[in-house]
Amino acid sequence: MIRTYTRIKSISLVLVICLSSVFIPYTLSLEQIGLEARQIHQTETFNLDSLVSSGPILISSDDNFSDYGFSGLGTPEEPYLIENLDINTSSSVGISINSTSSSFIIRNCKVDAEKIGIRILRIVPGTAQIVNNIVKNNNATGIVYTDYYPQVPAPENITGEEPLLEDKYTAIISSNIVSNNTYGIAIANIYYSNFSAYLVEKNTCEFNSHRAIDLVGISGSVIKENIIKYNAGGIVLYGSDLVVFDNNCIGNDIGMLLMSDNSEISNNYCTNNEIGIGISCYNSTFRNNTCTNNSIYGIEIYKSTGNISITYNEISENFYGIKAIGYFVSYSYNIFNENTLYAIFLNLTILFETQEYRAYNHTIHHNDFIKNNKKGTSQAFDEGLNTTWYDIDTNEGNYWDNLGRMSEYPLDGPFNTVDPYPLKNPAVFTKTSFPTYWILLIALVIPIFIGKRMKK
Repeated sequence: MIRTYTRIKSISLVLVICLSSVFIPYTLSLEQIGLEARQIHQTETFNLDSLVSSGPILISSDDNFSDYGFSGLGTPEEPYLIENLDINTSSSVGISINSTSSSFIIRNCKVDAEKIGIRILRIVPGTAQIVNNIVKNNNATGIVYTDYYPQVPAPENITGEEPLLEDKYTAIISSNIVSNNTYGIAIANIYYSNFSAYLVEKNTCEFNSHRAIDLVGISGSVIKENIIKYNAGGIVLYGSDLVVFDNNCIGNDIGMLLMSDNSEISNNYCTNNEIGIGISCYNSTFRNNTCTNNSIYGIEIYKSTGNISITYNEISENFYGIKAIGYFVSYSYNIFNENTLYAIFLNLTILFETQEYRAYNHTIHHNDFIKNNKKGTSQAFDEGLNTTWYDIDTNEGNYWDNLGRMSEYPLDGPFNTVDPYPLKNPAVFTKTSFPTYWILLIALVIPIFIGKRMKK
């Protein structure tokens, strides 16, 4: 009986450990999260030894695809395949495709040229895919795509429609390694045609001396799951109606700079940059992004910004959390944690000693402010105009971990602004645990209960 009871206690101990591993809250460091993302989004690999050495590929008409002997028919179903080539050339361009209407894929190539690795110019939209290449050491740009000129004829087909890629993308640029160029990936829709939606995904852009991904004049594009690390500039987007998510921006001068109206920016991870995310746009949403350990600002909001929603982001361990001007910006359900100076710095900026720009009509509520500006008296600074530090519908403000016994939370700044309705408990939803004392109680009760049953 004693041996059996001992076994029951041993089983109970195992139960405690199992329950604890399930219910006791755990956190991964942001560095671990970034590492996991880098592993998940690593580009596909191909055998470099199997590549065929080649001179530059210069295509300026549909006939040139056949002249080079590439397989395929140039149709959306059977595109021409430019693949498995090792192009190391002193020519200015490694692969150039210009003024074509045929569908093609450039894949599994290694390209190192004098100025530009891969250049696409004046082609029919919906015909290009650039997938799983290594493009490096080009003195100008790794991959450059300039949107087509209207005079390029679309190929005839039964329906009379132009051949567009899935979801009507102008081009797909996916899973490439683009490194040690001046620009990494550059796309310019010079003529602002109706076809300017690109899919730029799962690329690794590193050690480029200027911008890693630079997109100009685009709309309806998706930029996702790219790894942007150790470039002078990270992702820079000029356009509208963009979807930007799951990108990792690490160790750049600026992780992301968004000049893109009516866009959604979510689930991006920006760490160890000078500035995590720069915002200069209208009617856009920034949600579930992580900006941490950036040496100047986690997020910087510029003067030409308006009608922006910043919600459910983590802004932690930066020098400043958010520095902002602009107007009609709302912040809700964000976590501001251990930023060296102010978590939010609503700023007055004077340009050329004459023009003033302030944060105007910013609304801030249901955020958690934890251990920011620990050497100061307040975790936020407000010299904006018409700032509201609470939700006007519920009269609920923000959570300040250093509120103490104060009924209002004072903000630093010239206007003696306060949060009049500070919260007593954190506002941001966090993963709750099954209380440890219940685990221990269950572990103690089980052997007692079983032991009594056995005695009967």
